[in-house]
Amino acid sequence: MKNTTFVSAGAGSGKTYRLTQDIAQMIADGKCRAEEIILTTFTEAAAKELREKVRSTLYSKGLYDAAMNIDNAAIGTIHSIAYQFVSRYWYLLGISANVSIMDTEGSKFCISQSLASLPSEEDLQLFDSMIKAFNPTKLADNITIEDPDFWRTELKKIIDKTVELCVDEAKLEESREQSKKLLRETIVWNGFDITYDIITDAYSRLKTICNAIADRARNKEEKRKELLDSLKDLKNYDGQVGNLPIYKLQSLVSKYVKKPQDYLLKSFANDIIYLQELSEKIPASNQVRNLAELYIDTIFHLAIKWKQEYEEFKRKRCLLDFGDLLQKFDNLLSRKEVVADIQSRYKVAFVDEFQDCSPLQVKSFVRLSELMEQSIWVGDIKQAIYGFRGTNTELIKSVIDEVEQGNDGNKLDKLKHCWRSNQTIIDLVNNVFCEKVFNGQLDKELIELHMPERTENDPPAPKERDLQHIHIIPGKVENEPKA
Repeated sequence: MKNTTFVSAGAGSGKTYRLTQDIAQMIADGKCRAEEIILTTFTEAAAKELREKVRSTLYSKGLYDAAMNIDNAAIGTIHSIAYQFVSRYWYLLGISANVSIMDTEGSKFCISQSLASLPSEEDLQLFDSMIKAFNPTKLADNITIEDPDFWRTELKKIIDKTVELCVDEAKLEESREQSKKLLRETIVWNGFDITYDIITDAYSRLKTICNAIADRARNKEEKRKELLDSLKDLKNYDGQVGNLPIYKLQSLVSKYVKKPQDYLLKSFANDIIYLQELSEKIPASNQVRNLAELYIDTIFHLAIKWKQEYEEFKRKRCLLDFGDLLQKFDNLLSRKEVVADIQSRYKVAFVDEFQDCSPLQVKSFVRLSELMEQSIWVGDIKQAIYGFRGTNTELIKSVIDEVEQGNDGNKLDKLKHCWRSNQTIIDLVNNVFCEKVFNGQLDKELIELHMPERTENDPPAPKERDLQHIHIIPGKVENEPKA
């Protein structure tokens, strides 16, 4: 990284104004021409807005030729900039000159269409075993319901990251082993085996307790049938590991003996203690561990299988997705011919919304900075918590830390004032991020915003900035219109 200024710019701090002013001033001072600028931002709409604001600023300075020439600046998303270079140097990458780009929506469609056909019959049997053992659930309209397609959700998350972060098969294999290692190290496994005899013994003890509960019911036989029917999964267990009713056993123990009534404790103390101890052993048992490890192996195997089919799909159709574009662009930045061309064409690189950069994008921007006379990266580390494109606060903080050291012409700048909100809102945001979210992790000076100081000559703040307090009181509506 060389000659890079990182501008820490929180919401409402005027980052767009800063960018447009810096670009216009550099052009006005003769430090660069419009065609010597590369600027990337998050969306094409934002790129268009920045271009027009720079044009307007140049017009206001009387630089009419420069304003007309701003269309020659390379302003766009990182993917559109990458495509410019890939389409120019396709012959260095070993790809067709007629390659087509598959956007994010195209990738998502490809993923959704291929998931159902990936698992084999054996894989589906494993997922059925997971349902019997763990009863995976999900929230739907704030209601917890069973989730028979839980594996699709997990597989899609892995595949999405595979595409988003350009993960290859070797990295997927590594992630699989790391996941199993984490599983082994996170839980203290007890070596306990859930055998057929243990299930039948638990069934017998629970049956005795259920009969005792039914004997005290008003409708004894009706209650007895209800309680004994709830035990049928244990009663019918055939000894096959794939049919192990772990979830059912745990829920029955929780329901009938976790907090037993006094009359049950008095008559069935040994059974209750046995079942309670059994319930504590099951989560760390050999069967749970083996099933979890097999699930990890299977889900990553399916992700690797998908990756292979996806790459073949793109190859046959001469397609590149956005991840491929970024990889090809990064590849080109190390080619002598491309390096020489960039250094002869461009002088300044601007990066907007830097907090949304993926690890690969950061790597490319670092390389690009070494070819530029100057780079200006603008971002808000607080917004990295959203995790767009696989970014995170640690990644952005590592960049800021390096810039802050001041080596090789790098420096850190900060837009300290929020021009969009009032003091109450700013105090709230500072409290949340400084005292709660990033307390002890990030320098307070890096994330704290302040109100700009006002002078007597300043016009009053617009009325819409006043904080409005709205109190909602449940109950009957006054003056409700009649039907």
